[in-house]
Amino acid sequence: MGKVFFSVGMSLDGFIAPEGMDLAHADDPNYKDWLSQWMELQKWVMGQQFFRENLKLGEGGETGQDNRILEETFQRTGTSIMGKRMFEGGERYWPEEAPFHTPVFVLTHEVRSPWERPGGTTFYFVTNGIESALQQAREVAYGKDIRIAGGANAILQYLNAGLVDEFSIALAPVFFGKGIRLFGGIVRRKVALEIVEVIHSPLVTHLHYAVIKQYQTPGGRRLARSPRRRCFSFRLNSYRGGFMGKVISEISMSLDGFITGPNVRVGNGMGDDGDRLHDWRFDAKTETDAAILDEIYASNGAVVIGKRMFDVGFEPWGDPPPFGMPVFIVTHEAREPLPMQGGTTYTFVTDGIEAALELARAAAGDKNVLIQGGANIIRQYLKAGLLDELQIHLIPILLGGGVRLFEDLDPEGIELRRASSIETPGATHLRFSVVK
Repeated sequence: MGKVFFSVGMSLDGFIAPEGMDLAHADDPNYKDWLSQWMELQKWVMGQQFFRENLKLGEGGETGQDNRILEETFQRTGTSIMGKRMFEGGERYWPEEAPFHTPVFVLTHEVRSPWERPGGTTFYFVTNGIESALQQAREVAYGKDIRIAGGANAILQYLNAGLVDEFSIALAPVFFGKGIRLFGGIVRRKVALEIVEVIHSPLVTHLHYAVIKQYQTPGGRRLARSPRRRCFSFRLNSYRGGFMGKVISEISMSLDGFITGPNVRVGNGMGDDGDRLHDWRFDAKTETDAAILDEIYASNGAVVIGKRMFDVGFEPWGDPPPFGMPVFIVTHEAREPLPMQGGTTYTFVTDGIEAALELARAAAGDKNVLIQGGANIIRQYLKAGLLDELQIHLIPILLGGGVRLFEDLDPEGIELRRASSIETPGATHLRFSVVK
């Protein structure tokens, strides 16, 4: 029996479609930028030979790794399932010969006869739910895989129901700020993931995850079964170098964009389940993870954080705190410097992020300044053009709530370029240069 999967493109802030990309706003001049944003997300697709052939756009196109990924995704698909909104948008924009060439089952509340198109695509309209659509899709897939084509709501329904076996995300170093999130509404702890493969291409990072099937033991304890062994290639040298004297941010983020779990407060600084974001640093740390951490900390000479992060972190950090270097806190509250053991002095800066950075640079000497958080402080430095590098440890978990790293980030004027990446079992370590 074939697998159930989805394969989508996603922006770094978690969107699979920009604001305005729907029939209600397609011709609205107030949402004129959606097409250019969409093209940025899909840029890696447009120049591929298989894409051009499938849409009958003429000869030519690239034939490398990205082209192979597109073709393999198409060849493994025996049938597709999509939501009504995706179908309605495609009905307007797809060519007469729709690009699927297989049966497609549309989740809807509207009774409608099958719609046959040239080239082998027939749309069937299913009114009795996602499981019925999946059953019907299996009957005509003939052992091939079933793709949940979208949109986000259809994907989410299948994920939360435990019906997805694996998925791939083409992660693009772009920001939308607003739009349709892929994982908005995921049920925390409902979906467990493991990294299967990470493929690096010039424009995107291809992330392939397996969904770990969970089951109940007689005692009621939830266990997980891993569907396969993982194989990782470690390329630490690609992560090293070029750090000295820069302003960087380094933070762990869940696949759905959170840097904490929900209910962050003093005494629960990482929120509910948020500690899982740092497993790769501690209990699940590999030699490669340890080397990455050593390299990061050796290159930093000072740290900048926000007042909120200081408030929730001060007590659990203890004395000596884990920094081992000067820490500058952006705040509105004037306080005397607070010296701690181990080389850390907390200095409270009341006149803004640039003043904090100037002090941190002076303290760091020829080493980096680390903008460590929280999310609001990182966004401020990124938006102000003061950040040189953004390092994200992408963790294969879905938290479903908490503090988003890129919440409401205005993407105007921000351009990233992926510098390097390393995959380990607990994280995909991504490093982006901020284009000045």
